[in-house]
Amino acid sequence: MPRTLVLAAFFRILGLCALFLIGVVQMANIFEDLGQGKPFARENAGRLRIVGYAMAGGAVFKFLVQMGTFLLFKDEIAMEGAEIPWLWLLRETFNWGLLAGGLVVLVISEVFRLGHKLQEEQELTV
Repeated sequence: MPRTLVLAAFFRILGLCALFLIGVVQMANIFEDLGQGKPFARENAGRLRIVGYAMAGGAVFKFLVQMGTFLLFKDEIAMEGAEIPWLWLLRETFNWGLLAGGLVVLVISEVFRLGHKLQEEQELTV
């Protein structure tokens, strides 16, 4: 296996682990606020937004790195005269569930932002 392929795999795993770690740290902070009885804290909307971007960014990052690696090494893995199944590769390398989950989390972050605004207005009227 070429060293550059190993290096590409290493950076792919490193990037995905970094995005995962960012998401886990933000979720731990959200759970800490939930434990203190502050679910609609202003920071939680921003934290959820970061988690959503990390999820959607992870899907896009994985796709770009995997397709880039394939294009870089296609001469070494494809046989002469064989047709490369591009549509299958595109379908298999892109994680639609992770992208959709990231978009759902972004919508939930907007709900939390509006919930914080409503909570502030409610505290002012009491």
